[in-house]
Amino acid sequence: IIFQNTISFDAHEVSTVYFNGAKFILLLLLSIPVLYTVIRLLKYVPENVLFAIGAVLYLVVGCYLITHIQMQLRHDSGICYWNALNYVKGNFTYLQKGDYFYMYPHQLGLASYDCLLVLMSDNQNLVFFVNLLWILLADFFAWRTMVLLHADKPLLRKIVLLLSFLFLPNL
Repeated sequence: IIFQNTISFDAHEVSTVYFNGAKFILLLLLSIPVLYTVIRLLKYVPENVLFAIGAVLYLVVGCYLITHIQMQLRHDSGICYWNALNYVKGNFTYLQKGDYFYMYPHQLGLASYDCLLVLMSDNQNLVFFVNLLWILLADFFAWRTMVLLHADKPLLRKIVLLLSFLFLPNL
């Protein structure tokens, strides 16, 4: 709450920690009554409706971002994707001693996943769209897990749903 962390998008991926400042802390304090009011209103909204609204909004915003913003995969995910394109064409040079996957073999799983996507289309937007679907699936299973674990606490389940869709780190 007091600090924020940013990571540069250049090749070095430098992490920098900043003090949030008084404006952020004041805004956070002012948001507490809003959050309290929203939580009190949640008891009037059925869970399945809350999930449907969140999923549709997430899909709309995600599809808009995917189709209207020029995005490039970069760093590790970009290397895995570009090599998946090469693997489909029969080029396996990055697997040689001293190259990327020799040094970072744990990335072969992501490269294999990207190969499956590249077989469907070589458009990078497919990667972003499939990731959007995975996120929705994860939110769905988080909700359904809460139903299994806390059958007697509908408000808690609704709060989990709300938080799942409010904080969109993957968009």
